[in-house]
Amino acid sequence: MMSLSVTDWMTVVQLIYRINCIEEYDDYFKEILGLVHITLDFSSAVFCEAEQKENMIVVNRMEGFNISDEDMASIKEHLSGNAFITGLCLDLSGSVTRGPIQSHFDLKDSRVVPKDLSKAMSMVLYHKERLLGFIILWQNEAGQEFNTRDICAFGVLRNHISLQMHKLRNSRITETDGRYLLEREMQQFHLSKREVEILFHLTEGLNDSQVCEILYISPSTFKKHLNHIYEKMKVSSRVQLLKTVEENKRKNNPGGE
Repeated sequence: MMSLSVTDWMTVVQLIYRINCIEEYDDYFKEILGLVHITLDFSSAVFCEAEQKENMIVVNRMEGFNISDEDMASIKEHLSGNAFITGLCLDLSGSVTRGPIQSHFDLKDSRVVPKDLSKAMSMVLYHKERLLGFIILWQNEAGQEFNTRDICAFGVLRNHISLQMHKLRNSRITETDGRYLLEREMQQFHLSKREVEILFHLTEGLNDSQVCEILYISPSTFKKHLNHIYEKMKVSSRVQLLKTVEENKRKNNPGGE
């Protein structure tokens, strides 16, 4: 039976809190690898956003830890369509798995990917059976092997990493929606991405509780962000806020309807 010491549990709980405090999707991958490294000793790692296309796993983006640009390009090339990764991602019953290693990539030599199975550890991330991505940790030849304590700690973090990734990805501002346009129109006020998201939902007619539910934030956090928006836009009420938004839209789109 795998278990963690009291000290390990305290560290994991602190990491879970810090995972839930990450607000920007674009920062998520790098920050997660840094947080995991606090409790797990590894020499290199990759965090991939991935999706299933028919029977193949395709990597859309990848963040590396202690990996050169050259090795990153090589690893990403070997990850998409890789048989080991495909099997790993399609088996949602597993928590933490050994591998992949050099033989899984059919590599003759690698400065990053080890030959020893006990020096590689992977975790699939998904939400309600929808694949989000995966994390792979590797230990170099001089490093210690991953043990049952490492597997247990990594497994405990999985659900929290997955859930926060799902939340941030769903609320992400993209170039194809109204939030991106609003961000451009509000540039002069120097709003954060989270503040733009809140402002966007308010302009769409949502009330406070609905915004909190969509963005997975507490009422107190919502109020804090709203106060910051008021301060930056120099308004003191919801009516003034929405009026200022409309005025800036007309100013930035003089020929629009």
